[in-house]
Amino acid sequence: MKRALIIDDQKGFLDVTAYSLEQLGFESQLACCGQEGVNRYTQEGPFDIVITDFEMPNGNGEWVVQKIRAISPEQPIIVMSSTAQYLQGFSGPHIRTLDKEDLFYDLPILLKELKLA
Repeated sequence: MKRALIIDDQKGFLDVTAYSLEQLGFESQLACCGQEGVNRYTQEGPFDIVITDFEMPNGNGEWVVQKIRAISPEQPIIVMSSTAQYLQGFSGPHIRTLDKEDLFYDLPILLKELKLA
């Protein structure tokens, strides 16, 4: 089974994202802030995919991406936000962005782009 790490400070989005990934054949580990996510990645990574919110306490999405990239430069990461302006500037062969409003529709498409579905 493929493994995912989901990092978000909103429990509802953690649960919805985990459920969506479960339907696509992923087992998910959850973290409620950036620091917890990086700690979990350090202890249990790498994962097939990391999905992180941008706006969070204790390490925002940009900080999470930098920390994970320092450990594993080719780790596939999806950065989510409900504020599109925060997603500008995230690009590269192993990174995608996702508007939280489009989670159910876009998540399977992004996983296919990253060759994970």
